[in-house]
Amino acid sequence: MANYQAIKVDTRNPLQTERDCCQLIAKAHTAQPSEQIQMKQASIDKLQKWLEPLNEVMDQEITNLLQPHIDGSRGWLLDKVLKNGLDAGKRLLWLKGEPGVGKSVMAAIVSDSLRKRNQLGAVFFCKHDESRRNNARDVIKTLARGLCDWSTHFANILLEVCESDQSILGKPITELFTCLILNPLNKVYNENPNCGAVFLVADALDECGVKGSRNDILDVFAVHCEKLPPIVKILVTSRMGDQEADIKAAFEHLCPVILEPDSAENKADAMLYAQNFLQKQGDEDAIENGAKILVDQSGGVFLWLVLACKNLAQSDSEKVTLAHIKELADDSLATPPGTSSSNTQVSGSILTSTTLHIDEMYLQLLERIFRTAEEPSKLHTVLATIICVFQNLTASAVAILTGLDPKDVRHAIRTLDSLLLIDRVSTKVRIFHKSFKDFITNPARCTNTQFWVDDVHQHQFIAVQTLRYLTDVLHFNYCDLPIGKLNSQIPDYAARVEKIPEAAIYSALFFGKHCQNSLQPATTKISDPNILQVLEQLLLQKAHYWIELMSLAGQTTQIVPNIVALKNVLVPGRLTSMLTDIQRILQKWFAPISASPLQIYATALLLAPTESDIYQTYFQHEQFLKMGIPMPAISPHDQFWPECIQALEGHTDNVRAVAISTDGQFVVSGSGDKTVRIWNAETGAEVKRFEGHTDVI
Repeated sequence: MANYQAIKVDTRNPLQTERDCCQLIAKAHTAQPSEQIQMKQASIDKLQKWLEPLNEVMDQEITNLLQPHIDGSRGWLLDKVLKNGLDAGKRLLWLKGEPGVGKSVMAAIVSDSLRKRNQLGAVFFCKHDESRRNNARDVIKTLARGLCDWSTHFANILLEVCESDQSILGKPITELFTCLILNPLNKVYNENPNCGAVFLVADALDECGVKGSRNDILDVFAVHCEKLPPIVKILVTSRMGDQEADIKAAFEHLCPVILEPDSAENKADAMLYAQNFLQKQGDEDAIENGAKILVDQSGGVFLWLVLACKNLAQSDSEKVTLAHIKELADDSLATPPGTSSSNTQVSGSILTSTTLHIDEMYLQLLERIFRTAEEPSKLHTVLATIICVFQNLTASAVAILTGLDPKDVRHAIRTLDSLLLIDRVSTKVRIFHKSFKDFITNPARCTNTQFWVDDVHQHQFIAVQTLRYLTDVLHFNYCDLPIGKLNSQIPDYAARVEKIPEAAIYSALFFGKHCQNSLQPATTKISDPNILQVLEQLLLQKAHYWIELMSLAGQTTQIVPNIVALKNVLVPGRLTSMLTDIQRILQKWFAPISASPLQIYATALLLAPTESDIYQTYFQHEQFLKMGIPMPAISPHDQFWPECIQALEGHTDNVRAVAISTDGQFVVSGSGDKTVRIWNAETGAEVKRFEGHTDVI
């Protein structure tokens, strides 16, 4: 397998046309070795730009997860996974377990081992709190890109797919999987049946959306993967709680490997971890007698053990003593997990003894941290913000979203380091484990109100902060682009865009989602006057600048999801009318706005219907001329938007039946092409396609 780190996107020398790439591939067989490398790199660069995968992020995740791994541990489980995976009769292996038992670390160990054997096709670690790591589309694109490193032939086939239809990336998930992975792998196998086994690893599938929203990705792994050639083996991991009933239903035909915390092998691994920690941090008595106490109290749950070691490491003493260990054990639950089969119902959810045990350790850590905090309110604000944002942020961005001094934020992050992770490269921060968010946002589990994070209140707070920040910083021609040029015609375009503050891009991307999550239980519309006031300021004063910024950031496609989120939680009126106008503008002039951000002024606002809210609010002919925007003379145009909102294109024969969902969000159509298709009524995107009928519908 190629070294992932050696594959870089050379933006200084991009391929000029698709045909250039084809010609390079055609010459590859007769080229000198150095020329072959250059040709392969050009092809990889083309695919990298098209797919925008997260492979480098996945490589870093493997590195991060392997850091606490102790040599000699988990070998028994690795053997079991590989033995099951290489079984000729098994296509997919499901590793499941409760939160905190080490599933993700195991996925990293398997991936690293397979990579060393040249059998790793691709890997994806899902993350609930990162927008690009909790959606099915990025899973498929990243797995496809990873397979390009496994097989040059696969890469060439995928390049042909790219050249034939770049719009494939917008197709429904199952069709995307078929085009990017299923068909190319079958072609590779048909031409070389002896090419050897290749593994795909998908970790934490329960974090790829929520129950009810991940049906497509489950359909891919549970059904469509059966159509892959026999050389392909797949490992998926997930939780096994009541929130994962859909995953259980999808994989119920499999015989899963279950990580049992109280198994002898698992406890032996836990003993290795505890001994390694105490050898570095403990005194002689702790080294000799402390490991067994920690392992017995952990019940074999690795997350508890890791948190306990973090807790002990924060002791004021130079060395961890046996007295410290006994005190920590005495403060924990009397009954460790694995010694009782009883479960507890909390806020409608069934919690196992393992989860409750981990909750207890979280409480201990928080009590220790807050006991010595100089300004606990600032500490809590930073923690609550990190818990509730939709992607990982640096300390500087967190400071803007909290309104705190950056020095205070950095100090808070250092104080909370036992509960957080900081990426060494990007310096972005995230919570240590998803179970911590589950715990601290549930008042029935986080029983100390000083620590509890009211996520609704926090989303209200962040919504106001992001809207205020955008209203303050947005202005015309944010990156000072030369007027009248396309992005591709500006040599330093990328360098200009890189200077946009991280907080500005985050706020532009997610203010709508924070507004949507700010609703109190049993309410459907925003009533918070603070949110409504700043939202009105943004939409009625700087909406055109928001569109410009989203185009600059390459996120034009994300404007409509923001609009949909907002329209669902706003009472119909001036604001929803403005949002509808923005949506219509994007439907009509998406391409020019994406190709040049300033086209929002020179094309979209100029040609918008003269009686529309957006034209009436934002089109200022004389002011645009003073700004240097060309304002060509145009003939009188429409006063109102046309009745046809958009065309839903995709059927290859007459449409014979149409229905609209009761909530108005989806359109279902049946056609002479023998397919039934579901469409998103807001965006016009095809959501799902049903095939199998043998006659017209």
